[in-house]
Amino acid sequence: MSHICPDADEYNYSGERKYFHRDYRGAIGDYTKAIELESEDPDIFFNRGLAQLMEDDKREALRDFFRAIELGEHVSLNVLELCM
Repeated sequence: MSHICPDADEYNYSGERKYFHRDYRGAIGDYTKAIELESEDPDIFFNRGLAQLMEDDKREALRDFFRAIELGEHVSLNVLELCM
């Protein structure tokens, strides 16, 4: 993970915990807060995209995956195909 502000890092980790407990809406909320604090970290956009994909919000997931790519994240084509 890149160096991000501590508060954004905490929200990202909180989002990860919620994601793994299948609280995808809660995870999306935490990732959104992290992005508000640190909008240049591709990992956070990727994580939020995964949570949105689990909520079947393919449009927003794809938007976040493309933003993660713009910021330097490598996103598998297999993940992008899930949004189609």
